[in-house]
Amino acid sequence: LALFAIPFAWLVARRFVGRGAALLAAALVSPSLLFQCFSQEARPHAAAAATALFALWSALRLVERGDVAAFLVAGLAGALALGTLQDNALVVAPILIACALRARGPRRAHGAWTLATLALVALGWWVFYPHGGDAAGPLVKLDLATRTLRFFGHNVAIGEFDASGFATVFWSLWSFETLACVLALV
Repeated sequence: LALFAIPFAWLVARRFVGRGAALLAAALVSPSLLFQCFSQEARPHAAAAATALFALWSALRLVERGDVAAFLVAGLAGALALGTLQDNALVVAPILIACALRARGPRRAHGAWTLATLALVALGWWVFYPHGGDAAGPLVKLDLATRTLRFFGHNVAIGEFDASGFATVFWSLWSFETLACVLALV
């Protein structure tokens, strides 16, 4: 599933830059050691990148075309992205913006298609996200007694927000994606 990040990186980049730059974007995604490592560990992060790019491409396609199929594809892509990893909740924003842009102008779409699209995304969250057992409870909860924030199943100690994590993230990224780090510095 993570391999789909390559063509979707090209498709998204192609909307903004020429063929060569879009090919470079796809080429930078293809040798990702981080994706390879996470895929072998059966973590959803590499697949989440692919589904997030799919949802972003479908939102761009929705703005361009605005037909019924584009609304349905955007809803299904958002559902798949959200169902792959909770961090992909951020893809709801471009889908909402695309729906809003389609509700205006001379070729505007009926509001029912926006509701159908959002219903598909919500259904994806409902179907794929665990709602019982250990995962039950609110998605976000602040415990002032322990100074802990429970955020989508992750415990975050509030007192540890001292920016020391930036170095950890950088060195982790450097160890997996050296080429991308070097290119980012250029």
